[in-house]
Amino acid sequence: MVDLILSGGKVLVLFLMIATGAVTARKGILTREGASQLAELVLLIATPCVIISAFSADMGEISIPNLIFMAAAAAAVHILGIGVSHLLFRGQETARRKVLQFSAVYANVGFMGLPLLQSLLGNDGVIYASVFIAVFNIFCWTHGVRLMDRSEDSGAAPPIWKCLLNPGTVGLAIGLPVFLFQLPLPSLLGEAIDGFAGLNTPLAMICIGVHISAISPKAALRDRSMLGTVAVRLLVLPLAVFGLLCLVTRDYTVFSAILLQSAMPAAANAVLFASRYHGDEQLASRAVAVSTLLSILTLPLFAAAARAVCG
Repeated sequence: MVDLILSGGKVLVLFLMIATGAVTARKGILTREGASQLAELVLLIATPCVIISAFSADMGEISIPNLIFMAAAAAAVHILGIGVSHLLFRGQETARRKVLQFSAVYANVGFMGLPLLQSLLGNDGVIYASVFIAVFNIFCWTHGVRLMDRSEDSGAAPPIWKCLLNPGTVGLAIGLPVFLFQLPLPSLLGEAIDGFAGLNTPLAMICIGVHISAISPKAALRDRSMLGTVAVRLLVLPLAVFGLLCLVTRDYTVFSAILLQSAMPAAANAVLFASRYHGDEQLASRAVAVSTLLSILTLPLFAAAARAVCG
């Protein structure tokens, strides 16, 4: 019960920040265009700094085999999601199917997963989260782009450099050598990186709140297929991952990092990709908003379940 309250409290802190973003949007203080600019700031500057900062700290008992296991598990989670979503939503009309499948497969592992794991697991959580994010980006910019492209005949993957050159992998590319070779950062540079890293959580949550403020609750509740993809994202896939993890590891930090990243709400990329590829942007916004709101109930339960299993 204590773990449930603790993890629930961490999620509530994030949702207070989300609520702040929603209120500022309702009051006209921050527009959706402004939130998009903030999101770019978070993605391009704050997120890499969070990763570099975590890798430059004392890593305790993190081992290379655990990092490899984390990467393999992240790939397995995405492959599982692709398979399940394809089976469940293949009967939907094409424009809706692509958004529903994307929202079920791709979770908000950066904007929400990184801050939550940082709160619950400290720097170790950030390290594991950053590995998961790197794998997420590879899948998102290959399979995700192909899935959301409006042309049925367009199957070309983006150039490999676009898959590898993104904020998450750049932060990992800088931070990993710092961790492996125990390279000290210059004090001034370290302070600047830590300062930018501190922007990640509040700004990311505010951006999510701005998008949630534009959603009609009645319209969302009437969309059964959208609620289905939310159920897959928040319950079906995390429960499957939970069962598989019980068979392979009892390391609390590794177990929690994989499970909670797999249990995050739909990625904000669903909205961005729907806009870029002329998909159903309203459906994507509803999936992101509803799954984010409901995750306040599901995330604490999965965090407590990880603690109960690992002891």
